[in-house]
Amino acid sequence: MLIPATGEGAPHLKIEANIAASTVTMMRHLRADSRLWWGALVISWFWLIGIVVLSLLPPLIKTLIGGNEQTITAYLAIFSIAVGVGSGVAAATARGRIVLGTTLVGAVLLGAFALDLGFATFGLTPANAPQGPAVVFTSPLGVRAAIDLCGLAIAGGLFIVPAFAAVQSWSGTDRRARTIAAVNILNAAFMTGATILVAVMQKSGVTVPALFLLIGVATLSVALAIWQTMPKA
Repeated sequence: MLIPATGEGAPHLKIEANIAASTVTMMRHLRADSRLWWGALVISWFWLIGIVVLSLLPPLIKTLIGGNEQTITAYLAIFSIAVGVGSGVAAATARGRIVLGTTLVGAVLLGAFALDLGFATFGLTPANAPQGPAVVFTSPLGVRAAIDLCGLAIAGGLFIVPAFAAVQSWSGTDRRARTIAAVNILNAAFMTGATILVAVMQKSGVTVPALFLLIGVATLSVALAIWQTMPKA
């Protein structure tokens, strides 16, 4: 009742019953617009990083940092709150405008914090016994990991908010819902591919710290690509 009526953006749209055909059509439209495609790739990279980091956090905290289940929960809480902080900072910076420079800053910070977390835990032997938050957060490694995860999350908020706002702004009202749907399809493809790739790499013996280092290097490469290809808002 409190949501204002907006009307229909595309009142004459004919629904395609063939899901595969409509999906292909949406993806072609997304790919045809260079700005929308740029934004979709940026957003999909955020979700790729997100799913990989969240899947690696529990084994990283439990095995190398030495935290128990309560410690894992504490780190995840820090991570979740920091994402909101980063999103709020991005929104405050934009002030209703599209400021894509914030996405570039977020990409650089994402890469930097991922690299630091990888270096901080690289070569560590598995912890002997899991410890609670009170013990872990008083250790140098525990504090450094918390700072890195907090930095990753804040950077993620800076990274995603301007890009997603830009995609919505660039989409016409008659195609906005379908554009977001196409972006979500690409997100799912990135997340699925990343999950499979990480599983294969771990099966091949790649360690969690090494994966964070790879994430850092890859994201800094993405930051360079963003800087080179960033469209005008």
